[in-house]
This record gives sequence, structure tokens and C-alpha cells, in this order.
Amino acid sequence: MSELGAPKSYQPGDTILAQGDCPSHVVLLLSGVAKVTVRDTNGDLTLLALRFGGDLLGEMGVLEHRLRYADVTAFGHVRARRIEATLFANLLREHSSVTLKLLQVLGHRLRWADERRLDFSNHDAKTRVARVLEQIAESYGGLRELDRYEIPLGQEELAQLAGAGKRVTQDALKELDRIGAITQGYRKVTITNRPELQRVAKKES
Repeated sequence: MSELGAPKSYQPGDTILAQGDCPSHVVLLLSGVAKVTVRDTNGDLTLLALRFGGDLLGEMGVLEHRLRYADVTAFGHVRARRIEATLFANLLREHSSVTLKLLQVLGHRLRWADERRLDFSNHDAKTRVARVLEQIAESYGGLRELDRYEIPLGQEELAQLAGAGKRVTQDALKELDRIGAITQGYRKVTITNRPELQRVAKKES
């Protein structure tokens, strides 16, 4: 798929897909990070997920023939391929291996959403924040540099993913920083001790 369609590049803050648009194409991320957000009737934005190099964007709208349900914006510099809907549909019909891979990706996303809902019911804020960070690191090895994982999220965005208030998330991050699991920077969190983070997240190394 990385050779299909037209090459595209996006600058930080550029719109890759817009909520409410017709699903005329999909976008394959080659490098960089994108944010998936939804704007409610009051105009407030909620972060739903991050997407990284290798991820496909906009496939559900194309498959369901429904308007885009979310905005996708570039979070940093992004390289991608724009693949028209007809070409994408033909690819799925002609290559079962691509269809199988897509089903695996969709299954992973559903599992992520289910785990977020379960975490909200079963874990405190610190554990939920740790689990979000751990699952991002687990899913996207491209974030790794030596034994560190840089995750480009601010406190408010982490709070939305973890289903916690901003103040509670700040306290959770301070505690994770204190025990040496992470360090904090401007709009980013760096995992410096993943086994310790996994311990807090109640996951085995």
C-alpha cells in the first residue's frame, strides 16, 4: 500500500481528514503522528486516539459509506499516501492478505476502546494513565529510542485518553515521574523505566 495513491505531506496542525466530510479516500501514514479528535455540539474537542506511521486513516467511512466521524490532524510533520476510495476497495477485493491485515487493525482498535472502558471502571487515575502510556509504547515501537519512549501528548490529552480530570492526571504524572517511570517535557512524556511503568499499570514485563 505504501506505493499506492499520491504522496502527501502535512505540517503541524494541518487537517488530514475532516469531521463530516464525504469519505472519498483513505490516508496511509508513512511517518509522523496524527491525532483523532471529535468536536461536540458545544465545539469542545475530545482526543480519541493517536495514529502513527503505518496506520491507515479514514477506512471506516469508506467501508460504511458514511461521513467522517472525526477530525484527524497532523501532530508534527507527517508523510502519507492518499489512496482514492475506489482504488482502496479494489485492493481489498483482489488481495485477501490486505483485507486480513485490515481486520487485525480494526480488532486492535476495538480492543483498545474496550480496555479504556474497563479501565475507567476498575482502576484509579494513576493506573489508568500508566496503562495508556504503556499501551501506546506497546503498540508503536517506532516511538522507541534506545530504552526510552517519547510520547507526544500533553497533560490534557492524556487526561482525555485516560478518562480522568486534568488535575488528577497532573498528580498521576508527577507520581510516575517521582518513581522514575517517566520524565515530563513540553507536550510530551518520555518513558524512561518501562518495567516500573508496567508495574504501576499492573502488567507483567
